[in-house]
Amino acid sequence: MVYQDQSFDPVGAGISIFLSSYLNLRRGDKIMLRVASSDLDAENPLRKLVQIAADLNITLTTETVHESDIFDCSTLVNFDVVVYASRTQSVHKRPILEYIKSERRTTRFYRIFDFSNEIFEQCFSVDQFALESIGSAILSNAKNTRTVRVTSDSGTNLTIKPDRDADWTHSCGMYDGVIPGVFPSGEINTFSQNISGKFIADGSLNMNFPFDDDVRLQGREIMLEIDEGKVRNFQCVDPLLFKMCETLMSIDNGDRVGEIGFGTNEGVHSFVPFRSHINERVAGFHIGCGSPIQRKEYVRWKCPLHVDFISATVKIYFDDALVFANQRWLRTALPTPIAPARADLFADAL
Repeated sequence: MVYQDQSFDPVGAGISIFLSSYLNLRRGDKIMLRVASSDLDAENPLRKLVQIAADLNITLTTETVHESDIFDCSTLVNFDVVVYASRTQSVHKRPILEYIKSERRTTRFYRIFDFSNEIFEQCFSVDQFALESIGSAILSNAKNTRTVRVTSDSGTNLTIKPDRDADWTHSCGMYDGVIPGVFPSGEINTFSQNISGKFIADGSLNMNFPFDDDVRLQGREIMLEIDEGKVRNFQCVDPLLFKMCETLMSIDNGDRVGEIGFGTNEGVHSFVPFRSHINERVAGFHIGCGSPIQRKEYVRWKCPLHVDFISATVKIYFDDALVFANQRWLRTALPTPIAPARADLFADAL
């Protein structure tokens, strides 16, 4: 994206939307930001976040935390919002969930992964109402669809029959009083074993294990042949990515499709080179191989690894209706039902 007004600061604009729209903070409110100590580098947006909060008359207190630190809840009731920020770490996951479960006061909890300038520039360039609205329309229509088709000029031709018993996740940064709201947001996902065809991953990857190579796939496309929810064959000319796929497919259940994902955040305008949830939020489609994004017991298999294969340009059809093309969800093809469907989960990472 090229900004014609060079004085415009997209990172600062995203921080403002994050504080006001997603965290719903107002003048005089108080926020505690706990940042993983390993992520306090020169490139993170902490200083700008502090300054913009002050400009908005929001009191921002910062602390650095490490997973080995004891969870300190003694002062948390003094804040309207508590945010844990990190690149990939999930610091204090269990204590936070236990605290939320036991706490009856009004403090709201959030977790922000990929704490970077990129997340504020891209993922918060649309407000939460817009993100929640398009996600709800996609969710309601997808749950009433018998067959989803995904095609692309590069060769993708997938047929999916949604599993009526599967959980659906709607990631829009919501705090529901049970688990923290999670950022970056902008995804609908579910599970179905009934997925078959060819998928060309030509956008990027994301994974739940360390990976230092550039995850963008332009010129290094990965082809997956899928039958009844399993990858039967794959191809990739890049030797490192081929080895990664080979390792994934060789472990127990690594060849199973554990996630069918629809990116909904149209503010994300480019893939980032590092492994990141940002890439999954790009408007469009992806599949996750390995561990299933589900909580129901009918998915009885497990896998320690999870890799998201993300497309760059696809068309998506719900039954016979074209609902996604040219990196945009087509609003006129996604009518809002009288009784919108409700998600089972509001986050795919904690």
